[in-house]
Amino acid sequence: MDDKNKKISKKVAFFHNGAILLLSRYLYWLFGEGNLKSEELLKKSRLLCGGLFFCLAYLPVLTNHVEKTDFSSFLSKNDEQNPLDLSIETANTAISNKYFDNFASKSLNGEFLASLNAISNLKNLENGSPKTSVTSSTAVAQKKEAEVIAKKIEDSAPKSVNTINVAGHTGATLVKGQIKSSFYVDARNLGIPANVIDSVIRNLSSKINFKHSLKKGDKFEVIYGKNKDMIYARITTKRTSVAAYKFTKGRDSSYYFENGEKCNYYSRGSSFGQPLAGRLSVSDKFGRRRHPVTGRIHNHSGVDLRAPYGSPVYAIQDGIVKRASTFAGYGRCVDIQHSGGYSSRYAHLSRYAVRYGSIVKKGQIIGYVGLSGVTTGPHLHLELARYSQVMNPFSVKMILTPKAVVPNRLQFNLLKKQISNAVSRYK
Repeated sequence: MDDKNKKISKKVAFFHNGAILLLSRYLYWLFGEGNLKSEELLKKSRLLCGGLFFCLAYLPVLTNHVEKTDFSSFLSKNDEQNPLDLSIETANTAISNKYFDNFASKSLNGEFLASLNAISNLKNLENGSPKTSVTSSTAVAQKKEAEVIAKKIEDSAPKSVNTINVAGHTGATLVKGQIKSSFYVDARNLGIPANVIDSVIRNLSSKINFKHSLKKGDKFEVIYGKNKDMIYARITTKRTSVAAYKFTKGRDSSYYFENGEKCNYYSRGSSFGQPLAGRLSVSDKFGRRRHPVTGRIHNHSGVDLRAPYGSPVYAIQDGIVKRASTFAGYGRCVDIQHSGGYSSRYAHLSRYAVRYGSIVKKGQIIGYVGLSGVTTGPHLHLELARYSQVMNPFSVKMILTPKAVVPNRLQFNLLKKQISNAVSRYK
């Protein structure tokens, strides 16, 4: 308790005791010594004085008088259009929750005045009452301020999903994400429709192994239209970046890689295709030979084709995968059963792109060149058999699988540029 309050308490006690003494003397004189005992006189005097001082103390409350601080008039001068009608308790509560530590300095600025105006104008918030308590008013003001700050942060932060207009598609959806568990799961978590995800996998699977190649942290971008059709997709890993674009020419719509090559294009026909791209280079022929590792002379049941490690290996004809596993000295091996009694074998692979029971088409990637098994270096061992009798693979007509290209290169390049500009606008 400060000195001022102590002085006031002493004065009240002095006047209270004096009033009791005077009143007791008056009652003693009024009723006489014989009619009023000293103890009874003192008791009645205290009751009467106590009731009198109680009424005097609570007189301002009964008359609904609330003292206003000079601080209220000061604020009214600073904001004449919206004068504040705040009690001293309201102002102190607001200041304790805002930006000013020194209340006596009155160093107010526009932001603080706006905050106090917001508090004073918060009415009819609870059951239509015209007044709101200081605590609830301050809490609401702070909540609104927090919501505004959160909204600014959200607007400035990069978004994973955006609505864009691109390549003649209005209201298309652009989704950017990262691999955390698997492409399918992460894409579904970002709201990409299942049929769009299937389209991405189907068109990019010849370049990207979605099961084994994608690692945590790899990125993907997908654009799809209102009718849930894939417009663009890109997968970016540490080693490569592969994209597919939907290009429409007349009534025909197809997907093409960045180089203009058509996605999922397999040549049809009765002839066999090549297992490797480009010109084939034979390192070991079919027939009798000396084994380069064991040194023994034996029949070589296939041909060895030179190729860099990791080169894609293509199925030479349509068929069903009968083996996709490690097999003796062949290492990682893929066997395919074709029609007409034919079967083919692809050995010494580094990894698979198909599994047992898969139905493959001619020209489809089934694995990648490696050096598994008994070998001196990376190459592809190719075997061809008919009714289980091995034969020279070059005894059949083997042609290079043709690649379909985009019909209008100029328009396709313009499409790629439009999509690239649209994607780059979003982080």
